[in-house]
Amino acid sequence: MKVAAIQMTSGPDVAANLQQARLLLTQARDRGAALAALPENFAFMGLGDADKRAIGESDGAGPIQDAIAATARDLGLWIVAGTMPIRAPDGRVSAASLVFDADGKRVARYDKIHLFDVDIPGKAEAYRESAHVAPGTEPVVVDTPVGRVGLSVCYDMRFPELFRRLSTAGAQIFTVPSAFTAHRTCSLGNAAARSRHRESLLCHCAGAVRFSREWS
Repeated sequence: MKVAAIQMTSGPDVAANLQQARLLLTQARDRGAALAALPENFAFMGLGDADKRAIGESDGAGPIQDAIAATARDLGLWIVAGTMPIRAPDGRVSAASLVFDADGKRVARYDKIHLFDVDIPGKAEAYRESAHVAPGTEPVVVDTPVGRVGLSVCYDMRFPELFRRLSTAGAQIFTVPSAFTAHRTCSLGNAAARSRHRESLLCHCAGAVRFSREWS
């Protein structure tokens, strides 16, 4: 069976991003994919880090969740929905990777555990994803038509213990949806992916969303 890794350039317009995602998912289905993985932040890439709070959805219902569920059902396609902002109790959002089956039913949720809180060596540059995103706590593995899938997100790739736990739980494939800006290049993700692949001898499916700040 085929697996598709979707790559997109997302912006702050949720409706436009969802339209683009559906088009690409349709192409994946038409090319024979049984499962397709969308990138991290596929439905929304805000102009500021705090913007994701404003479009956070309740767990189980919201425009993004409803759209992906409908797309999975209409296409008869399993979808790993990258990440989307689901409201957390403390006012932040969780970076939730949701899995929908070919009937549009949600069958798994994984909240990104390892958040991108870093200071760039030699530069006056820092990132604090945890300022607006609440970390998850539990690894998640889900059975799909293409095998047993271990869910992860972007910066998780830097932490091999997560992948050991997923492997112990029977994961045959890892999904690693990622998002990169002009300042966070793919080199971090690609190098880590190669490292985890060598350690685990498992397959990775890692789509990416990229964006610029050149919006009017």
